[in-house]
Amino acid sequence: MAIAIPSDVNTGWLGLIWILVAMIPAAIGGGLLQPSINSSITKQIDFSEVGGMLGISAALLSAANALAPVIGGVLFQAFGASWPFLLAGS
Repeated sequence: MAIAIPSDVNTGWLGLIWILVAMIPAAIGGGLLQPSINSSITKQIDFSEVGGMLGISAALLSAANALAPVIGGVLFQAFGASWPFLLAGS
C-alpha cells in the first residue's frame, strides 16, 4: 500500500518543528540512560572483562540505532503511519 504525498501548499515546517521538539526528551533520555546501563554492566562483571563488555554494549546500541529506522520504515509502509509509534510505545 503506497502512502500518498499531500499536494497542498503546506511545506511541512510545523511537522519538522514538532519532530525536533520531540527529539529533545529522547536525546536527554538516551544521554542519561546509556551511562547508567554501562555502569550497571561494569558492576556485574570482573574488572578484566570491562572493556569487552562495554564494546559489546556499544555494538548493540549501534545495531539498534541502525535497525530501528529500517524496521520503522517497513512498518510504516506495510501497515500505515501509526504502527511504528504504536509498536514503539507498547
